[in-house]
Amino acid sequence: MVYRNKIKRTRLSKGMLQIQLAAKTGIYFSTLNRLERGWLKPTEAQKKKLARALKVSIEELFPIVPKSQEAQNSNEKRKLESRQ
Repeated sequence: MVYRNKIKRTRLSKGMLQIQLAAKTGIYFSTLNRLERGWLKPTEAQKKKLARALKVSIEELFPIVPKSQEAQNSNEKRKLESRQ
């Protein structure tokens, strides 16, 4: 999931802690943590809340990635994990 690091990078660039972003969006801290790690896929409502709180567009925070590129990224991630 490409967006996982994008949420965290954007949050950090704004100087926010996870707990601050959770409070600002109304998203549970544990849910936000899972979203940032890529363990959960955000709902449309969560995407809107996060983009609004971080003052960026939804498209900037959650870029549309072609399925073929997403599959390639997953394969590369698996290769890296198997080396460790």
